[in-house]
Amino acid sequence: MKTHWIFALLATSSALALPVQAQRLCSPTTSHVQTVVGPGVYELAYSPRQDAVYAAVAGGFNDDAPPSSLVQLDAATLQEQSRLLLPYRAFGLALDDQANRLYVGHSLQGRISVIDTQRNRRLHTVQLSQLRPDGKRYEHDLRGLILDKSQGLLFVPGLSAGQSVLFVLDSRNLALKTRIPDLGFYPTGLALDEQGGRLYVSTMAGEIVVIDTRALRIQERWTLPGVHQPINLAYYQGRLYVTDQGLDSITPWQQRLLPKRDWSGSRQQVLMLDATDGQILAAQPVQGNPLAIRLDTAAGLAYVSERSERRVAVYSLDTLRPVAAATTDKLTNSLALDTRTGRVYVSLKNPAKGQELQEESVGLLCFDPTPQSGQ
Repeated sequence: MKTHWIFALLATSSALALPVQAQRLCSPTTSHVQTVVGPGVYELAYSPRQDAVYAAVAGGFNDDAPPSSLVQLDAATLQEQSRLLLPYRAFGLALDDQANRLYVGHSLQGRISVIDTQRNRRLHTVQLSQLRPDGKRYEHDLRGLILDKSQGLLFVPGLSAGQSVLFVLDSRNLALKTRIPDLGFYPTGLALDEQGGRLYVSTMAGEIVVIDTRALRIQERWTLPGVHQPINLAYYQGRLYVTDQGLDSITPWQQRLLPKRDWSGSRQQVLMLDATDGQILAAQPVQGNPLAIRLDTAAGLAYVSERSERRVAVYSLDTLRPVAAATTDKLTNSLALDTRTGRVYVSLKNPAKGQELQEESVGLLCFDPTPQSGQ
């Protein structure tokens, strides 16, 4: 996979009674706050304990690019509270708020950094992927990462066209517990059923790989009919939510590397699956290449970044019917939620060509719970 494909993959109404939380502090009048954090902003994480938003800022990809950093922002104002410089480009984040730990994925160097969020310092860096024999690239790039707190395990897919793996890291001693092979063609999305002991991984072959997190083995695989780019996942109460990106620029790459698969009619959609067998329960066509998805289960809502439309849309968890949407001035990428206040945080990116070193931002959005008419 060429480098620009890696960045593309790294790259998160009807009449509905909306069960808004009693102490909701967010309103559309406080929305559309933005803060510049630097070039190459990717994943976000909200910390209730710190009442802060963390942003992974890669810093750009040219030789003269500024250094990578982890930026901490005030959750209400988005004012910068701290900036921790990192030795490698930062992309993915996984937060263990109770333990005051934040795991940062360095995709292009095959590493994970462990950050002490209370003291704002880097504790350790773990090397997961090894250099290829030519010494120019690592065997696997890393994309997302997800933490199973009940077992103390950090799951990190290693991306490859034919030899993808799932790295399983013991979060207590930071030792590599195992590598699960045969993960599939460029794994992208992650969702965890912690109680049920199942990890769901989507791949760019249009499939879902189900991992038994207790036995640490692949349990089953589902090929999703008519789903070509299941880029991100979320899980809740026996249902799996999927964003099918439908990015035209990725389809030729899929056709070239998997020529036996029918890649015609790529769709942009959000889906709800039965998490026991992969059956599609609902599908909502959308515009703008849906990317990140985050769930507010108490409010019964799913938030989706629709990247090329430069908006974040809100859908009902039960039906996937559209509830609300907010448009921004940049490409919407990753999402984080403060479900107590209703605040939605989004990383805002520039169009890719020629703007790699330009500043990018984090935005704060609030949504009016009044159903939109005419939907």
